Amino acid sequence: MASLIADPSGNYLDANDSACRMLGYTRNEILRLNIRSIVAVKDRSHVPQAILHIKDGREWIDEWMLERKDGTTFSAEISMKGLLDGRLLGVVRDITERKRTGEALRESQRTLATLMSSLPGAAYRCRNDKNWTLEFISEGSHSLTGYFPF
Repeated sequence: MASLIADPSGNYLDANDSACRMLGYTRNEILRLNIRSIVAVKDRSHVPQAILHIKDGREWIDEWMLERKDGTTFSAEISMKGLLDGRLLGVVRDITERKRTGEALRESQRTLATLMSSLPGAAYRCRNDKNWTLEFISEGSHSLTGYFPF
């Protein structure tokens, strides 16, 4: 997990080794950057709002695309808060794999739903709990069972 500290204007004052590895910069290079420098163009407009939010003493948690030194981007969960001395603390977690896995699961669910709904016969899916809860029944099941799909 990367952590970075910035001044109230968003200029970096410190970065841990994880931040340097994650972003591809040396610590000295990061110290010459501003928060906006590592946020991908599509999410940069959120930075001023986030800084105002945390200056009011509230925590800011969001997902942004960040940009590495080499120009590649990645999905990140950003958690920022203001410190008592006015500095800003940011914790960054690379969530690229979590996002990729989530999208693969959604695609798999869409494929299964399409397949199940196109079957001419009865198809159903039950949850293996103590009651064997019916989660899905295909369109074709009605003619055989009298149950309507949901």
